Amino acid sequence: MGWLHYRIAFRLLSPLHVGHRKSGNLMQTRRYVPGKSLWGALTARLTRDAGSGFKPEAYEAMGRVIQSCFRFGYLYPAYLETEVDAPDPENLKPCFPWEKDKVPFDYLFLGSYTGTAVDESSRGAFAGSLHETEFISPHTRPVRDNSLSFPVYLVGDLWVKKTPGEIENHLKEFPEALRSMVMNATSGWENVLDKLQLGGEQKYGWGLVRLIAKKETEKLIHPGWQWVKSDEGEVVLVAKEDEAPLLAHALATEEGSYRQLIPVRGPIEPVVSRETRKEGFGAFLPPALICWEPGGKVKQNQKMRVEENGIWKPV
Repeated sequence: MGWLHYRIAFRLLSPLHVGHRKSGNLMQTRRYVPGKSLWGALTARLTRDAGSGFKPEAYEAMGRVIQSCFRFGYLYPAYLETEVDAPDPENLKPCFPWEKDKVPFDYLFLGSYTGTAVDESSRGAFAGSLHETEFISPHTRPVRDNSLSFPVYLVGDLWVKKTPGEIENHLKEFPEALRSMVMNATSGWENVLDKLQLGGEQKYGWGLVRLIAKKETEKLIHPGWQWVKSDEGEVVLVAKEDEAPLLAHALATEEGSYRQLIPVRGPIEPVVSRETRKEGFGAFLPPALICWEPGGKVKQNQKMRVEENGIWKPV
């Protein structure tokens, strides 16, 4: 049971807000797209295109199959000082938010939008509702004095199983019609990569992306990591250099305990998100995972396994 690795690149067509935290009245965005966001976008698009967007159980079934057949890397902003419409994804060098000494990340990519809730009775704003939403912009600010801005891309890694295997084992509890729908829809996953919408504020048209390239390669988006091919059915990465940065959230402790898994130099945070299951849309809240943030430094030869939702786990 092997995997294929792709370097994928999307052109960002509208502002992108990936919810992070609130600071005063500022709703901050993450500086990257987590793997689970890409999983959710692909699950939603396949389910809706199959005509089952009104069934919570369809999202759950589709999500299970995608988790089985895909491993998602995090997407990071990138740009080229050129007007090439479809650049080679290997020429797009991701800008990592922790490398502030190399690139002024916040200046280049971030913007914000101010809004408020309106009270129809008074035709004025609700008290205390003024807020500012931060976003990754679809165009950079001027890179140099008097220079033009450039399109923003999102670049990342994607692993796909060569053969799906026993997919139906994940769908035994679902009706036959639903199982058939999921099997047919997932076979056309490549056709919907150009129709994904990422992050929040989607009703305002935010998070629109267009697939620029999907290139099969063994090189990851950061030279400090190498993909280790194995026959055990897992995607395993190894750090090629000392102080290699984590490219995704990595589990810091065993679930249900406080035992630290590996030494990492960097901050930690709880990672939690909602999922749609039979109980309803966004009704399921998985347990929070205590993780090292992307950008944390690890020692050379450290091995990490890419889990279902893009989170790394030490091997």
